[in-house]
This record gives sequence, C-alpha cells and structure tokens, in this order.
Amino acid sequence: MGSGFVDAGIPTIQIVDTPEMGETYKDCLSEQPWENCARDREVALAGLPLASDLPRIDLTAELCGENDCFPAIDGEIVFRDQYHITASFAATQHKTFSSLLADVDL
Repeated sequence: MGSGFVDAGIPTIQIVDTPEMGETYKDCLSEQPWENCARDREVALAGLPLASDLPRIDLTAELCGENDCFPAIDGEIVFRDQYHITASFAATQHKTFSSLLADVDL
C-alpha cells in the first residue's frame, strides 16, 4: 500500500479507516436512546487494513472508547453511513487531525 508513492520519493501517510458501525445502527438511532447504539470496539475495528510500513494517523480514540465505538458523540451523529463519518463531525476533528499530522515522521 502506497509503495508507488514511496518509491517515487513522495511523503506518504496512511489514515486509518473508521470503525464499521454495522448496517442497523441507523435503525437503532431512530428507535432507542443513542447511548444504546454503540458497537463493540473489537467488532467495529475487525478487518481494517493497515500497511505496517507507513506512518499513520489514527482517529480511533476520537470515535471509540475502551470497549465500544459510538455512532453519536456529545449529541451529534458521527456516522453518515456504516463506514463514513459526517462532514460536521469531521470538521470538529481538525485540531486533533492537524496535531497528529504534525507528529508524523516523514
């Protein structure tokens, strides 16, 4: 992953994929208190591909606690579908992302 860029001398990082919230999380959000709709962290993160040789930015700590990943945080829906975060939530993460990016050793 990314080897063409790396081979060309282009600084390359990996942004770790977001947790997978599952197909039924929207139903849960519409039917139950949002805090009941968290997904087990191990299940939500299972199978995410990682390139071990690239520096990475990982926002998992912003999306998941120790045991669960959350479809809503601080009263705001985080995921627009089972795989992607909303633009409004992404905008709240710019400081965290910028800080993590500044720490990447390219």
